[in-house]
Amino acid sequence: MADSQLPAERSQQDSLRRAEERVAAMMRVGRSLTAVHDLDELLGLVVDQVTVAMDSERSTIFLVDEDSGEIWSKVAQGDDVKPIRMPIGTGLAGWVAETGRSVNLKNAYEDDRFNPEVDKLTGFKTNSMLVVPLRGKQGEILGVIQTLNKRGDHFSTEDEQLLDALCSPIAVAIENAKLVLSVLSKNIELMETQQALAQKVEELDVLFRIESEVSCAIRTDEILTRLLHQSVEMLDCEAGSFLLVSDETGELTFSNAVGDKQDEVKRLRIPAGAGVAGWVAKHGEPALVADPAADERHLK
Repeated sequence: MADSQLPAERSQQDSLRRAEERVAAMMRVGRSLTAVHDLDELLGLVVDQVTVAMDSERSTIFLVDEDSGEIWSKVAQGDDVKPIRMPIGTGLAGWVAETGRSVNLKNAYEDDRFNPEVDKLTGFKTNSMLVVPLRGKQGEILGVIQTLNKRGDHFSTEDEQLLDALCSPIAVAIENAKLVLSVLSKNIELMETQQALAQKVEELDVLFRIESEVSCAIRTDEILTRLLHQSVEMLDCEAGSFLLVSDETGELTFSNAVGDKQDEVKRLRIPAGAGVAGWVAKHGEPALVADPAADERHLK
């Protein structure tokens, strides 16, 4: 009599163990949703716990990309699993994303909606599968959770109810994460606008100072000196100079200079077309040289 009761006792113990594992997995999902704020990390933890709770082999979370009209695998379990993108309505996950209806299959290959190409890409053989939509607060489809290959059996109605219950807090966490990203994006745009405005104000201020300097100067040499000082200050550089081109020889001479050894610099003469300055004078184009030593035009 005792021997005949052993299988029943084992079955009860197994059922109790699975129930305890599910409750523990749900608790871990709940803790993850409140403790983790990074969306990638959050969904990575969630998908692991979904697999435990469903007693399946692997799970995937697909998110809807409204701009492209696709769903893509935000988080997927498995070795060397590459991101998967497919149009909404394609495959079982795409069908669930389009219709908002759950799918529970004992044999995926017997369903025409199943896309076997994904198995070919991943090298994974799908048998049973359960796919449930992730709905936002307004009922819109944010994505789907897909879990594959129930261990020892197919997914039950109880599994559907459990996964559906897990989807609600997961969807809320996704919406919250998107809201945070949206706020951060707007803050970045605002900072960039403020920086651009500050730069524009600074440029206008420099132009005003230059105009003031020019209006106060009398001689051409004094005007150029004042302009040069303002240019060096505006560009935040160590030195600067004005070079004038001779109409007769094309030679360049330093009429004004700011920086170390400026008196010595003023005595220099540059042959027509020589050096970076000569090249600019000859071609009438600006030159930006990040590494003068590596530029063959540079007069060492």
